[in-house]
Amino acid sequence: MPESASPAPAAVQVWRALQRVYVDLRPELDSELRRSTGLPASWYDMLVELSGPQRLRMSDLGEHMVLSRTRVSRLVGELEGRGLVRRECNPADGRSAYVAITAAGWQRLHEATPFHRAAIDQHFAGLPDGALETLVTALQQVIGVPADDADPHRHD
Repeated sequence: MPESASPAPAAVQVWRALQRVYVDLRPELDSELRRSTGLPASWYDMLVELSGPQRLRMSDLGEHMVLSRTRVSRLVGELEGRGLVRRECNPADGRSAYVAITAAGWQRLHEATPFHRAAIDQHFAGLPDGALETLVTALQQVIGVPADDADPHRHD
């Protein structure tokens, strides 16, 4: 199919911009977190996922974090080795396990959260007043999350 000379539709432009933001900022956030807290961003993200009120199985973590089963197992193993999470048997299904954040994991998450937020704030500081709220509302609508459905227990 020939390349069109017309600009991409707005939704495609937004999608490409979201991808670029993630690709460009993820390494910087990872570097900043490692430097300031010793935690890789992937560890921080998993601790955030586990900080919610629901118990998560390994497969749930994979879905929430968009990671393969192998990658989830590897990350859980790394965090477990540092005492930040633990696996718990699922009494309803012996083939699966829950992953739970430990007290040490909570402590590391609480210590790292201000650094994570500061790094994010730094990248979004140049946006005009109200832009972040508009962006959050628009993206929540795209994924079908009600605007008032923010989880106050999450640490991201």
